[in-house]
Amino acid sequence: MAATALAESTRAPQATVEALPNGLIVIDPDGRIDMMNAEAERILGYDRAELVGRSVELLLPKQQRDRFERLRARFMRGAERHARGSRLEISAIRKDGSSVPIDVSVSRMTQQGRVIMLAAIVDVTEQKSAEQQLNDRAEELSRANAELAQFAYIASHDLQEPLRMVSSYLDLLRRRYRGKLDAEADEFIGYAIDGAVRMKRLINDLLGYARTSDRALNIETVDTDALVSSVLHTLGHRIQETGAEITRCELPSVQGDSIQLERLFMRLIVNALKYRSDKRPTIHVDASPCDGFWQFSVTDNGIGIDPRFKDQIFEMFKRLHARDAYGGTGIGLAVCKVVVERHGGRIWVEPARGGGSVFLFTLPVAPTVEAST
Repeated sequence: MAATALAESTRAPQATVEALPNGLIVIDPDGRIDMMNAEAERILGYDRAELVGRSVELLLPKQQRDRFERLRARFMRGAERHARGSRLEISAIRKDGSSVPIDVSVSRMTQQGRVIMLAAIVDVTEQKSAEQQLNDRAEELSRANAELAQFAYIASHDLQEPLRMVSSYLDLLRRRYRGKLDAEADEFIGYAIDGAVRMKRLINDLLGYARTSDRALNIETVDTDALVSSVLHTLGHRIQETGAEITRCELPSVQGDSIQLERLFMRLIVNALKYRSDKRPTIHVDASPCDGFWQFSVTDNGIGIDPRFKDQIFEMFKRLHARDAYGGTGIGLAVCKVVVERHGGRIWVEPARGGGSVFLFTLPVAPTVEAST
């Protein structure tokens, strides 16, 4: 019997075969089940006496039996490329008619002049259930994010016109009645105008966030060195105004959406200029390879970030400072997080040596183009 041959070939007693954590089925050259262990009985719901001598295809859905029979025959002949061992995921039919997903590892061996096939089977029901839950959760989050982006876009867009009207009339009041009313009235009008300006900035940032989250990515090879040069040119006046020194290494090409990546670098460099200390601002942009990605860093010598808030700063509307100390809406880093994660990377922050912050993020490596011969 094949069971005896198997035990002899592996020098393992029958008790050891029975105690294997995986199910084991031995199939003879004609495709009949020669033996099975206790774990295989448990997974399939059959007593071995009910299956020994019967075709292994009995355990498969009817629509898959012919195809599996052909594959089995090729495997037994050694015609498959990986005839010494192969693995597949299939659904098996239990005795009660229910379906069970199993992971099958098969191999061939010759015993007493005949070829037998060994099939080690594992019940992956829990794994498949967990994967389905993760997929369902991912789809749910995707829908929620899309709905949030759509809501932000619609709400922001619909607020533009009434805000323009409010701002126009407030500006008219200030120009027409400045100095004609008392000082308190001028102060009140100033507060109202300041509120309208902040609301306009918030709406524009919300629209930017919605567009970043909702619009399809135009993936291409992006030269980040050229892209950062463009960003620095755009920020030239602000850089000159702050006296900042900005350096960088030679930056690589990545796979991504150039518009969104430009927004990412723009936000991080603007933040480094904005949250500066009393020292002359210094900013350095660098990159290094890391497991199929490029890991970028934007290092500054600014006021730094309390490690307690290293995750919170990427949340929407999260501000660590009073509005009168540093302006802004608290959306900028949330946009950076969306851009990086949509590209399959991640973003985080660490303290810089000597003070300041290092913002790190990963982006996919651009594919290598082979030269034609």
